[in-house]
Amino acid sequence: MIGGAVVHGGVVGGGGGAAAEAAGEREPKDGWTVWAAEKAVELFRRSGDRRGEACCRHTIACSFLARGRLEEVVLAERKVVALCRDLGAKRLLNSALQTLSRALVLLGRSEDARLAAQESLSVVRELGDSQLRSAAMHMLIDVYVVREDNVAALRVATEERNLCREAEDVKGEATALRAMATMRLLDDEEEAALKLAEESRELARGAEDPVLEAKAVGVMVDIYLSMDDPKSAIASAREVCTLYREIEEKEEKKGGGGVERRVAALHELAKLSLERGEDKEGALQAANEALDVSREVGDAKLEATSLRVLSELQIASQDHAKAAETVREARAVANKAGDVKGEVKALYTLASFGLGKTKETTQEALASVEEARLVGQRAGDKDLEIEAMQTIANVHLVDKEPEKAKAAVEAVRAYCRDSKDVRGEVKALQALADLTFIVGEDKSEALKAVEAARQVCQEAGDCGLEARALHDLADLRSRMKEPEEASRAAYEAGRLQRQVGDLRGEAQALMKAAALHVGRLASAGRRGHGGGRAHRRGEDEEEAEGGAEENEKKAEEVDLEKAERPALDAYKLFEEAGDSRG
Repeated sequence: MIGGAVVHGGVVGGGGGAAAEAAGEREPKDGWTVWAAEKAVELFRRSGDRRGEACCRHTIACSFLARGRLEEVVLAERKVVALCRDLGAKRLLNSALQTLSRALVLLGRSEDARLAAQESLSVVRELGDSQLRSAAMHMLIDVYVVREDNVAALRVATEERNLCREAEDVKGEATALRAMATMRLLDDEEEAALKLAEESRELARGAEDPVLEAKAVGVMVDIYLSMDDPKSAIASAREVCTLYREIEEKEEKKGGGGVERRVAALHELAKLSLERGEDKEGALQAANEALDVSREVGDAKLEATSLRVLSELQIASQDHAKAAETVREARAVANKAGDVKGEVKALYTLASFGLGKTKETTQEALASVEEARLVGQRAGDKDLEIEAMQTIANVHLVDKEPEKAKAAVEAVRAYCRDSKDVRGEVKALQALADLTFIVGEDKSEALKAVEAARQVCQEAGDCGLEARALHDLADLRSRMKEPEEASRAAYEAGRLQRQVGDLRGEAQALMKAAALHVGRLASAGRRGHGGGRAHRRGEDEEEAEGGAEENEKKAEEVDLEKAERPALDAYKLFEEAGDSRG
């Protein structure tokens, strides 16, 4: 029960919105759920019911998450977490921490996400609920994967597997084994990954859980592709499709999650059959089956997605006219269903067909992306509008119009600044830096953009984001052959990451500084041993060169010490953070 009877009753549930809609009232900007929940929060606060307030705030956060309003999710859930800690409401605290961690991952704030996920795990261990513990562990695993800390992720998955085995929780063990297989695959250990995935499949089969079995076989698809075994990958993809069809038939359920999974599996099979199996007929057959299933259950969003996948296969088969017709149908279906994101995706697919082929087709692509921007604007979806504006810049770049591309990125920055979207503005400035460095003769323009990004972070008081801006500055200085300035930026990034308690981030910054010093050594070495002279050298010349070599050796010793010191500090930090791979 998230939010109790009040949340799912007439106050916060659909009742209030339905009544208002029936009366012809316009839907509030944040939707009826948030509108009603905010009213309920005020009522609970007046009556002193803090648990009810926490429940309603959590409902608000979940609604914001569904709408992609990530910063609002973080603000709302932090209030819920504070309330639940005071109240001792552990189950709601766990739900809030899970939602908070998910939003922070999507925002790129992986250290904060890790802390939230770890607290969630601690809470559910106190509750003794194995299902909640498994969910918390997998959230923590996801965070570690985003942080590219596969060693820590594998450690958590292995711990979960051992706990499930002790508790004779077969399904939990199968899930943990699947996670372990994924971690091994990310570390390029295909044979070990395959063995774990097969074990997960057998446990799921023994537990008579076809959904878990299908997920394990899905991991096997990725493993076979990594092993360059497309035949086995396609066979496994077919097995996944069969399993989801059997689930659907067994449950006698149409239009639910089972259908979505089956359609997604058919899409995967279609793409694999074409790209890795060179089986055009098989690919089209799978895509058409997905389309038929989508239409059979009357799911317009699935139908639009299936039409887009079909159009991509048609273009790969050189049937350009048919592909354009299909993707236009996809857009019409999405539009009719009110699926804004589906309509935008269809427009992007249409744009991709002609991008970069001729001046005329590239202009047509630009028109499709501009239409996508207008769709996002009409829907009031800021993220979709920004994405389209950034895509417009990329199209101009493909069209060899760097000044127009630059103007488009500047427009994105202005839009984000006006809407107080700090991360969006920083991202736009980073894109501007990359663009000006690639196409501009004056590299200082790129430097100004990165410095401006840092200033935006400072004004917002976001140390974590500023650290990332400093990493970008270090990379740019390195590309500009300014190692001293690059090292300084890397050290400064590490200092900020230390402030926010990001040990692994600080270690990575120190490793970057060490690598910059090593790069200087390698460069000096190339200069020192770049080739001799053909003529006989005199004694004075040899003596002078000997002195130069001695000075160079001393300089190398200094640089070597500079490289060793941050590397050793990084080693200690990785050790403290439990990151053995680092």
